Amino acid sequence: MLKKVFSLLMSVFLLLSLCCVSICAEDICAKDTNNYLQSNNMPDYYQNYVNYSITHNPNIELMTYDQFIELYEAQNYESVNNYIAYLKATIDEYSTSAITPCSSSGSSSGNGDNWYDIGKELPEMPSHGKYDFSDVKAGDILYEGTGFGGLTGHIAIVEGWFYDDTYDVYYIRLIESVSMGVVRSYLDDDRFEKKEGQLFHVDATDVQINDALYFCTKQLGKPWALQPFTKPTSIDHPRWQCSTMVWAAYNYAGVDVEQHGLGGGPGITPHDVRDADTTTEYLNYTQKED
Repeated sequence: MLKKVFSLLMSVFLLLSLCCVSICAEDICAKDTNNYLQSNNMPDYYQNYVNYSITHNPNIELMTYDQFIELYEAQNYESVNNYIAYLKATIDEYSTSAITPCSSSGSSSGNGDNWYDIGKELPEMPSHGKYDFSDVKAGDILYEGTGFGGLTGHIAIVEGWFYDDTYDVYYIRLIESVSMGVVRSYLDDDRFEKKEGQLFHVDATDVQINDALYFCTKQLGKPWALQPFTKPTSIDHPRWQCSTMVWAAYNYAGVDVEQHGLGGGPGITPHDVRDADTTTEYLNYTQKED
């Protein structure tokens, strides 16, 4: 009788062990395999990504190895190969020769498009009267649909309304990162229409808006860079993409202007800022005055 009981207990133990092995194979061991893959092969995958970035688009800010691992784990890819394929496809997309970085590659096109890198003085009389900009205030966000060849759009932050002695006019001054770097620019009817503009209020206090603008003024003069995978937050960061800078400025002030969930990506695109829960559109380029 004792032999039968012992035999039955051993059978149950073996059955439970097999179940545990099966669970391990499907879950725990999969995690162990993933950890093993990272610790042994991930440096090679990372170098593959670095080499591809440098070869295809040197303007893209490289992730550190730790950022590379964090992004892989956060995005929950089925395999490392799928992850690398996504990174390369994104790099290729941003490397299209027809795409102009962010908003403008020059301060003047010869057609009066003198909107960029103005410092604190207007280069010409701005065009006003077609759009009602009366609700525009410091800290608002300008989204432009034509930015980056229409691929991602463009983002700028409103520094406020300023008076220009030369033209005896009040105008809307912006801070933005374009191909020439982080500069002061201005917004008028012609730019708003040509660049397919949308204006957004941010759900932030006056103190938070002032902090965000302070952050942006500290970036003036720094070079432009592509940051599709990185999300820098330091006020001392050396280079900026248009949307990343505005997101970082509000992050510095304690406000999140990023879209989360479906549609959001690993970096900060202009679409992310446009579609964030904390930004609300109040005017777009189709709403002309009568």
